[in-house]
Order: sequence, then C-alpha cells, then structure tokens
Amino acid sequence: ERGFSVLRYDYFGHGYGKYLGKDAWIKYTPDYFVDQLEDLLDHVYEEEQEKVIGFIGHSNGGVNGISANYRWVNAKYGAKERDLIPKMILVNPAIYAKKPVLGRIADSIPTIMTGLMKTIPPAKGLVGDTYMDASLIAFGKDRETAEYLFPDAQKENMSTNLRLFGRVKGVREHPFLEPAILGVSSYNIPGSMLPMHRDNLSKLLALSRGKSDVLFLWCDLDVTVPYKENVDYIRKMQEENDNLTLEVVQGLGHECFLEDSSVIAEAVLPFLEPDC
Repeated sequence: ERGFSVLRYDYFGHGYGKYLGKDAWIKYTPDYFVDQLEDLLDHVYEEEQEKVIGFIGHSNGGVNGISANYRWVNAKYGAKERDLIPKMILVNPAIYAKKPVLGRIADSIPTIMTGLMKTIPPAKGLVGDTYMDASLIAFGKDRETAEYLFPDAQKENMSTNLRLFGRVKGVREHPFLEPAILGVSSYNIPGSMLPMHRDNLSKLLALSRGKSDVLFLWCDLDVTVPYKENVDYIRKMQEENDNLTLEVVQGLGHECFLEDSSVIAEAVLPFLEPDC
C-alpha cells in the first residue's frame, strides 16, 4: 500500500541459511555478518538493478546494521566503495544486554565452551535451555501484575522454540541452532564487545551526517536490551547527533515484532518516506 518492497533475508545463524562448511561450531563475528550483507546488496544493486533505501535490524540484526554502515563509512577498513544505507532502523538493538549465567560464562571462555559442546554432544542442550529461559523475559509484562501483555504470542514463541530444539516428539531439531546461538552470543555480541558496538554507533553518526539517518526504536518494556537502565545514554547521543532519532515504543517488549508488528510499522513507515 505504501509502495515499498521488503527483502527479508535468511541471515546466518538465525534461520536455515548456512555457510559452506562442515563444522557448525563457528565464530559468528561482525565481519561474518557484514560480508553476507555485502553479498546480498551486491546482488540487489548489480543483478536486480534495485535501489536500497533502508535497513531494519532487530536485536542482533541492529548490531549488524551498525557494523555494516560503520565499515562502509570508514575508509581504514579498505572495503569496497559503496553507498551507505541512507536510512537505518535499529529496533531494540543488542548494544546493551541482560544475559543469563551461561551466556556470561560463554562470553568469558568461548573457546572452552565450544570445545565442550563439540566433544560432549548432550551438553549442547544447555544452550537450548538457556535460550528458552531468556525468551521468558523477552515479552512485555504488565508492571503491576507481572502478567504477559501478549500471552498468546509468548506461548506461540515457546511452542516454536520447543520444536526447533527437538523437544517435541516426532519433530526433528534444527540442524545447527545451538552452535549458531553460541557462536553469535560469544563472538558478535559478547558483553566485552558491547561498548565497541555503542562506540561504533557514535562514530558512525559523526561520520555519516548528511549521508545516513538512524531511527532508534526502543520498546519501554524491553528488559533483554534493558531500556530503563540505559535509555538516557541514547537520549544524550540523540542530542549530540542530528541524524539520530530516538523513538520510545510504549507497551511492547524485546520481541515486539511477535507482540504487535503493526505498532512497529507505524513508527517505521514515516521515517522511510521520501523527504519532501
């Protein structure tokens, strides 16, 4: 209705798209994700002859959007010359995090944790358990009753996770989900790298004025990427950069697209509209 075409790609570690290799326990680094996005954009620009006007990244996807535009705006990386994505929408981007205990341990000793999972296959079940525990706080709750505001969405998500992790009789588990979760958490968004991602966002904003604008959507019930404790830092960043807009989305949690995607669409569409 609004004239936009949307390309939702199956990016590494989050669907069934897989790199060409035998070992699933790999390091999902920022460069790994940006390389994939570059290949995709090359196809869109050169093969499809289409123009990219915007990028929407949620959680880890938001971090990857930051990494991509930062590479392309920063000459020291020696990247292929290309235009920046002119409009970046970061939805609850994982530049802050509230991680479970196993996630924090894996951040500290990723090589040891990976080796443990590879040599003792049943141990990978810990990854699934931790992921599903984390998903329990990813949906917004009423501040007074602590009840889920979108209980059906939360239940459907848990049902999906149970199937993906092979916890439903007769349903085969996802072939490389546990390795991907550990690889992303340990090598793309470990706690030690989050300050770097925040710093890259700040540098990107300074370097891309007049070339790229950023819409930072943060749901006020997000405790996975903790809103309440950190929003003032982004407000300050907004004050310092006229190409950053912070918009707080009321009443949704981290998994906002599963809770009510129409609310996110209403916030995104005006930003994507051509400037008059």
